Amino acid sequence: MMSVVVVIAIVCFAIGLRIYGKWLTNYFLSDKTEEMPAVYLRDDMDYFPSPFSMLFAHHFSSIAGAGAIIGPVAAGAMFGWMPALLWIVFGCIFVGGVHDLSALAVSLKHDGLSLAEVVQRSFGRKVQLIFLAVAWIATVLVVAAFLDITAETFSEAPAVGFTVTITILAAFLLGIGVYVFHLSLKKTTIFLVPFFFYSLYYGSNDGFIYKLFDISLNNWRVAMVGYCYLASVLPIWLLMEPRDYIASFFLYAGIIVGVIGMFVAGTQLPTTMLQPFYGWSAASGNSNLWPFLFITIACGAVSGAHSIISTGTTPKQLAQKDQAVRIGYGSMILEGVVGIIALGTVMMNGDFLAQTPLRCFSVGFGRMAEAIGFSRYFGGIFAYMVVNCFVLTTLDTLTRIGRYLLQELTHNRLSSYMATSITLAAALAFLVLEADGKRMWEVIWPVFGASNQLIAALTLLIVCLWMVMHKYKKTGFVVYPMFFMMATSFVALGILTMDAKSLLIKALAIILLFLALWMIWLINKKVSLVQTFKGFWKREK
Repeated sequence: MMSVVVVIAIVCFAIGLRIYGKWLTNYFLSDKTEEMPAVYLRDDMDYFPSPFSMLFAHHFSSIAGAGAIIGPVAAGAMFGWMPALLWIVFGCIFVGGVHDLSALAVSLKHDGLSLAEVVQRSFGRKVQLIFLAVAWIATVLVVAAFLDITAETFSEAPAVGFTVTITILAAFLLGIGVYVFHLSLKKTTIFLVPFFFYSLYYGSNDGFIYKLFDISLNNWRVAMVGYCYLASVLPIWLLMEPRDYIASFFLYAGIIVGVIGMFVAGTQLPTTMLQPFYGWSAASGNSNLWPFLFITIACGAVSGAHSIISTGTTPKQLAQKDQAVRIGYGSMILEGVVGIIALGTVMMNGDFLAQTPLRCFSVGFGRMAEAIGFSRYFGGIFAYMVVNCFVLTTLDTLTRIGRYLLQELTHNRLSSYMATSITLAAALAFLVLEADGKRMWEVIWPVFGASNQLIAALTLLIVCLWMVMHKYKKTGFVVYPMFFMMATSFVALGILTMDAKSLLIKALAIILLFLALWMIWLINKKVSLVQTFKGFWKREK
């Protein structure tokens, strides 16, 4: 069954990218000769026209965080693999890809500015402040969680910590070599990439490396905070972009191993260990399929955090318009493939309930690697490396974007150093403080999925209204996903408000609901939403 699942999913993704993604790009960005903000606003700090391979690697690895792995694994275990599969495939093609590409297109039309700046120009400063507040809260929570997940992967697999340390040091050399001394990126890549893969293999089998990098969880946290600070304040071409580029090769290799291993393992296993459908309620607990399947899978199909990246670092680095479909839409499609692989690891992992989602992924991926000739042990280590690459690239990007959001919030009264420090300090507070006997970020993580989908819904609403203001005739492909995401996120936050045991979750859910409703009310004062959507329904008829 897994062989059939992976083949059907990839065929659907390929058709979606080739037909729907291309149509969306031509619709939003019809003038292929228009100059990009990265070119006419180039400052070699944030605005910098990057080679396609560099930018695709940076964007894809930034949007495809741990959520693309944790979400499908958890959702598959809760509801069965069939509903998870359907949402990952159709969600990526018709919701997530539309969300990411449309946000990128709107940003490119406004000098590569963030969606919050576009909101201010269209609806005023108050609406912008609310959107920034919601986005910054979500960003800080992700940074806090991913700091901890990164440190935990290093603690459990010192070989990963060893390899990542080498890639960070090499990133400086790659950035300087390519952009200062104009070395060939292709030749440098051919030389470096085999070395990085060998370092992971060597580190996983060498006792000295294991002891040297067997560092405590807290020390790894401190080290990651230092890395994120540098990635945020240094020129993007010097550290963050080349490190994300290096990490992307582990991700591409992981996807290749995962797809082939899932197909081969599927031919070897007559049945999967996970049922296709457990019913309209979760197999454990009392969560209903709607809305909790959708907020659990989150980044695996659509993510509001993607709009922050698509209107944050990426439009400031896009050199040519014809690259937008592969970066803005194609990256979401490739993340869907990651989600399918993650779902495959739980499909063949019968003892999921005794493991965390990350450990389940590692065990399942090890079995996939074993099916094509690798040792199960090295496959598990490689799985941790893949997870870490996803997490760390999202972590450094969102730290930098957290800095952008604060600077926009204060009209650039905060320096990049101060804005980065505040973002990281807030994230550390979620790590250090505890609530209900757990670390605070763990307590409020259930509400993150809903808040993430809420940002996606608000993004689609903003894009839709922007299209109406700019006389776009066809808007249904944005309106329908917007209504679905709005209903899903509001219902999920409402349920969490009523049913959550933690007062912290209740409070955060209420705050997010209040901010979203206030934002919609202020937008309605500027643009009558009733009249706008009445016009839409008339056009649809």
